[in-house]
Amino acid sequence: MNQIENKRKLFLSILIAVITMLVYAVFVNVCIAPFIQSKSSFLTAGIVQAGARLVLSVILWITINKLFHIKIKIKKAGFLKGFLWYGLILIIAILFQFVGNYQPPEKTFLEALPMIVYFFIITLAIGIYEELLCRGLLFHSFRDYFGDTNKGIYLSAIFSSFVFGMMHLMNLIWSPTLILSTTCQVIYASFVGFLFCVIYYRSENLIACMLLHGIFDFTAYFWFSFSENLFQKTLDSNSVDISIGNGVLLILLSSTFVISGILQLRNCPKQI
Repeated sequence: MNQIENKRKLFLSILIAVITMLVYAVFVNVCIAPFIQSKSSFLTAGIVQAGARLVLSVILWITINKLFHIKIKIKKAGFLKGFLWYGLILIIAILFQFVGNYQPPEKTFLEALPMIVYFFIITLAIGIYEELLCRGLLFHSFRDYFGDTNKGIYLSAIFSSFVFGMMHLMNLIWSPTLILSTTCQVIYASFVGFLFCVIYYRSENLIACMLLHGIFDFTAYFWFSFSENLFQKTLDSNSVDISIGNGVLLILLSSTFVISGILQLRNCPKQI
């Protein structure tokens, strides 16, 4: 495939990503957000959003395979390496986040179990959708454009993770007052997106990225499952902006994802 065709393919993949995000944003803002006024409607909205993401994921999967001829398959090969070895720094971050977000339980585990399952389904849907879009489609398209050289892989990971980070600006639609939190999230997501690119490149297994992504997001909500006033706590968490100090600390900590990714790419066999 020549460079002109690769450029066309890259432009088309970015266009698809933008359209997909806009369609989802309009769907949530117009069809869901106005009706969230109670715990029951909040929970229903979460399930509807997860369903929408899974539908978009199926569409993306078909598009990636048929239109771009990128074969993304469910396979065992490379999964454990991607999940446990290349994603080791993410496993550590998941454990830290799990412990750091601890809140005294107001329910027993069995009482909280339905909400635990609820949050896991929602966050796993996020992981599936965003990994298909940003690693399955965009990272592949950037690789075709820049080439499978060492420089090409670095550039592909940087540019596709930057797009992934910028996607999170969409959160200002729903929480326009969280300017600092959203800015930090854009940087943070770009850093972790770089690592996801490396995990996918090294393991050739997108399922490992999807699961790591889902679990990472899940631990941010896990302790909410044990709250008696889940709806109010969720509203509060989405209405209070982060402090500058915590924002800087978050960015510094997330820079370890980039360092881990760079070190893993340096250990790859040199490519011409």
